[in-house]
Amino acid sequence: MVIAFVNRWQDFVKYGNERPNPQTMIENDRVRVIVAGLKAGQSIPVHPEAAAVYIILEGEGVMTVDDQEHSVQSGSVITVDDNSRRGLEAYIELAFLTVRLA
Repeated sequence: MVIAFVNRWQDFVKYGNERPNPQTMIENDRVRVIVAGLKAGQSIPVHPEAAAVYIILEGEGVMTVDDQEHSVQSGSVITVDDNSRRGLEAYIELAFLTVRLA
């Protein structure tokens, strides 16, 4: 399901019990926008992917980009180049929005 307007991201984000459960807002051949949540202790393993912008909506954690760790918190904005390796770990419940470019 593709959503074009979300009044409150808190009503859209889903926190999976075992792993993230990203919710797609839009996806086409140029861009993919998702909202996702990680429970405390959950992580997304480091992996290569297309260029992207990550906006941390709430929570705290650490984002790894090409073997460098960066502390993130509500309001952090991270831009990642094409094919850079990235991963994310939540210290406390963490929600984020990602815009991936094709």
